[in-house]
Amino acid sequence: MKKIILTLALWFCFTSSAAAAELLMFSMASCGYCQKFLTDVAPTYADSDAAKLLPLRIISMDRKSAPKWYDQAYNARKIDGIVGTPTFVVFDNGEEKARLIGYQGKDRFYDDINRFIDSNRVHLQKTAGKSPIPFEAETEVDYKTALLQEKKVMHEGSHNKNEKKVMPHEGAK
Repeated sequence: MKKIILTLALWFCFTSSAAAAELLMFSMASCGYCQKFLTDVAPTYADSDAAKLLPLRIISMDRKSAPKWYDQAYNARKIDGIVGTPTFVVFDNGEEKARLIGYQGKDRFYDDINRFIDSNRVHLQKTAGKSPIPFEAETEVDYKTALLQEKKVMHEGSHNKNEKKVMPHEGAK
């Protein structure tokens, strides 16, 4: 996994854009690893040095459809499908630049993110605060809401069996 991030990080160094990179977390309420991240990292991430250059946005996979911007990027082959959660995607100027699948603890997460940031610091500093992704209330949640949703699902046991969830790669047609 580190090799993938490092390879993508080096490729990312040679690209330029006017829009800011963001760290997107694709999360599901039934995901224990997502819940662990939301408990361990999310409450303090916004105050971290990493967040100044790579702000976190949480995309809920528990919605009936994918965000419109995601469908557009997927159809244009600018982002890959999400097959598991949590999946963290560095999204910059309308396309995926790097991906981290899973959560292996706070220290490992920060090691991977900081390695990416260190390899791309100049670009990230130039574009900080210029997000091109529009906020979509139907799919984007703050970490407190995501954590509450996950705790509710864990308490209830499972999703409503009558409600079909659509993974982003399934919503893009």
